[in-house]
Amino acid sequence: AGAPGPGVIAGTWPELKQFLGADGMRSLGKTSPPSEGYRIVVGKDNILVAGGDAAGILYGLSTLNQLVSENQQVPWGTIEDYPDVAMRAVRVKGLVNEEQLDILARLRCNTVFFESHEFIALDEEALSKWQRVFRATKRRRMNPVPVIDPFGAGNGLVTHFPAAAQAREKIETFRLADDSWQPLAENRVIEPPRWPVRVFYNGQHC
Repeated sequence: AGAPGPGVIAGTWPELKQFLGADGMRSLGKTSPPSEGYRIVVGKDNILVAGGDAAGILYGLSTLNQLVSENQQVPWGTIEDYPDVAMRAVRVKGLVNEEQLDILARLRCNTVFFESHEFIALDEEALSKWQRVFRATKRRRMNPVPVIDPFGAGNGLVTHFPAAAQAREKIETFRLADDSWQPLAENRVIEPPRWPVRVFYNGQHC
């Protein structure tokens, strides 16, 4: 513990407190940043980046890198930032590459919903592919969530499970009661307008 040396020193607030000691922590304040938040203190000899957690460290270093890239220097002072919304999600269709994940991380996304019909039945190749993507997503402190759209997964479902497309033929017996036809076996027969009920009398279609 003691005065930190030159350079960038990053860690969670408790880690920096243990490393720097009371004297070194004066500029970082008395309380830790909230979850996924960070505090950057630019001093004469060094830059301290204190995160509320691992995600906060990542966001703090990302901000620092952006400042250096844009200005080639970092002005003295303190920068503090934390999220107002707990879940900051995006939904993507199919795979994304490492560069796209970096962009999402810089935008402070912490949840990525991946939509793909491959999740219906993963073979070894697809499983390995998605495991790599999910690991890369987690390294950037984002939670990967697989999504199957029930309204758009019909083609993928039928491809993997052809039996799901098999139709069922049903023959029901009706009787005429007043002006309406009533089923004799059950009362749950639905007559859709596109496929009306066909009536046979003495073997003849009416």
